[in-house]
Amino acid sequence: LRPQGPSTPVEAPVFESSSSNPSPQDIDSLMAKEMAAMSLMEREVAESEVHGISDNVEDERPGILDDCLAEMDLNLEEMKAGTAYELAEKMSKEYVTSRKLRSLFIRADRWNTWEASERMIKFFELKRKLFGDEKLVKDIQLEDLDEDDMDSLRAGHHQLSPHKDSAGRLILVGMIALRKFKTMENMLRAAYYMYMSAVETVESQRKGVTVISYTVDNSPRSQFGNFRQCLPVHLASHHFC
Repeated sequence: LRPQGPSTPVEAPVFESSSSNPSPQDIDSLMAKEMAAMSLMEREVAESEVHGISDNVEDERPGILDDCLAEMDLNLEEMKAGTAYELAEKMSKEYVTSRKLRSLFIRADRWNTWEASERMIKFFELKRKLFGDEKLVKDIQLEDLDEDDMDSLRAGHHQLSPHKDSAGRLILVGMIALRKFKTMENMLRAAYYMYMSAVETVESQRKGVTVISYTVDNSPRSQFGNFRQCLPVHLASHHFC
């Protein structure tokens, strides 16, 4: 297992809305900076994953989930005070401690149980923000989306491709030109549903998801902010067209 993080309170950002967007030059500079900070092996692994040359999925050795679940218990006890997670635990400890749910976070953060625990804290903050306390301890279904959410979903801003990439990963396509929403929450609830649908199988949890954002004639916006960081989805690669 990877080294764990420090004993510091977890900030749980949900999403931010901003009218300012990074320029192509800003993005290139940031990518160059991040790549320069990597070792040669790390760059090769990252490039292989981005281009689907190798799925880079580690075998789940026997007992690793049990070990990670035990560590998550300790981490969450340290992090949970005053959070939506703590409220959810009081509502249904069975739900928040279920092996099925926690496995999503463990696989999303590649066995780093501290990061998985932080992500789980953020996840319940996001879920509470979008769906309220009454839906905090249930899996979100189509019936939980209101009509405005469904209009946003049907518009096709987020679509799961019927095809997989060369590494066998699910492809989630974002069509910015098809965005339709009355409020930002409508789009985020629809996006939440699509992302969570993408990791319903163990295979997709282990391999991760490839995202393709089609931005031709539309500038990518930053309203999603930390949205994806709250979801138990391993973003294997993100391509912009």
